[in-house]
Amino acid sequence: MAEETPICSISKDDPRIAGQHLGFLLGNVSCKVKIHAGRGKRASVLGSTDSNDAPDGPLVFASLAVTDQRLVLDLKRDGPDEKEMECFNIAYEDEKFQELGLGFSSEQTDCHIMFVLQDSKKFLNAALARAFEVPDKASFRVSIATPHAPDIAIFVNRILKQGGEVDIKPTDPRISGETTKFNLSNLKCRLEISAGTSNGASSGQAKRGSVYMSTQDDKSVFTVLAALAITETKVVLDVKRIEKDAKPLEYLNLSLQNELCKEARVEFSNEVTNGRLVLTLPDARRFLGDVPSFAAPEGSTAKVYLDTFQAPDIAMLLTSKGIPGVSSSGIDCLIKPEDSRLADEIVVFLLNSMKCRLQLVVATPGGKRGSIYEMVDAPSSHSVFAALAVTESKILLDMQRSKKDPHPQEYLQIDYKDALCKDIGFEFANSTHTNHLLITLPDATRFLNKAGSFEVPPNSTVKIYMDSWKAPDISMYVKQKQRNFHKE
Repeated sequence: MAEETPICSISKDDPRIAGQHLGFLLGNVSCKVKIHAGRGKRASVLGSTDSNDAPDGPLVFASLAVTDQRLVLDLKRDGPDEKEMECFNIAYEDEKFQELGLGFSSEQTDCHIMFVLQDSKKFLNAALARAFEVPDKASFRVSIATPHAPDIAIFVNRILKQGGEVDIKPTDPRISGETTKFNLSNLKCRLEISAGTSNGASSGQAKRGSVYMSTQDDKSVFTVLAALAITETKVVLDVKRIEKDAKPLEYLNLSLQNELCKEARVEFSNEVTNGRLVLTLPDARRFLGDVPSFAAPEGSTAKVYLDTFQAPDIAMLLTSKGIPGVSSSGIDCLIKPEDSRLADEIVVFLLNSMKCRLQLVVATPGGKRGSIYEMVDAPSSHSVFAALAVTESKILLDMQRSKKDPHPQEYLQIDYKDALCKDIGFEFANSTHTNHLLITLPDATRFLNKAGSFEVPPNSTVKIYMDSWKAPDISMYVKQKQRNFHKE
């Protein structure tokens, strides 16, 4: 059995961030540490994957918590005897925070959040400084690979410059007492208006609120931030024009029982460095309040674009609540909550319409293989989409070939208690723009007793690759289940 990746993780109930609004929480992320003792002296490099920087020691993993009040960074070096240690824990209001260098790089093949501690002694936890052998007055630089680097830097800088977030607090009377599913703050937001028609004439000249950009001129007067709260019964969206509004204003407060929900649309897309949620409100006046800056011409359609890596999950939740969804891929490979296979199950993770690859590794050449698979020297004949449900007792995986299968087909269904389950590999990797989940089925015919598109030769291995920011959580959850049910 392969050795597990070292865990470096700050939990949500960590006392260092208790009672604070959590903006970002990264765990078990690879990073590079550079320690420079002064001019003319060679810098020590730990955990580097850059060919230009040969590492002096083992790999380094990081966990970063970014709240509305502080930054907390833990580091852990790879090794059986290494412990996770606090690197720094610093509040934004601390005077020395101004001396902490914070930035990000977003190159074509790289995306990193970077912290530069010129006088490391002011910031570093003493125990970590000793463990990492940091000389006095040395500079200490940490570079963490994450697709959320730009958003983390923007999040922190906005708090420092604007004196707070655009958020919907749990005590807000609009959502207090509700079961909150999502509560996101400080989202980059774009509001677009497209004019409708009245009596055959264009209403494009009608007044529109200054919060909007037009599809014709593609310009907006103000930069807009948003806060989104979704409960079991409603959707609340507040927006704030940075250069104009003293506080956020309510844009949408929509009950999910309202018949208007059937006319709205929700969709998501995966951009280069983030996900994007799109809410479409046809004849927008019916949805909006009377705030002049939100005014929409009669019959016009408003589109709200929100950048968040949770876009797929929000879209799936709203779709399950009755707001029609639009698949950006054109493929609806879904495991719906009412699926009979989920009856009496507690669903922990649910990924729908995820683009994936299925790679076949054969022990000996020859034998039939389904068209859904790719090989090192032979790509698949089809684009493939998957739906994965991980419950408290089993794993479900459906597949659908684009332009081939009219409906998803069950690929795998297995209980954790099944002896075969312990042989399934659930691994993850962090790359530049997202996280990757790798599911490995060794001697795959044991799991796939099907001919046709899923058929595999004897003694072959199937590797299933899916991109999801939830990959680390899914991998660790399934591995824990495997350990609980199949203790050696």
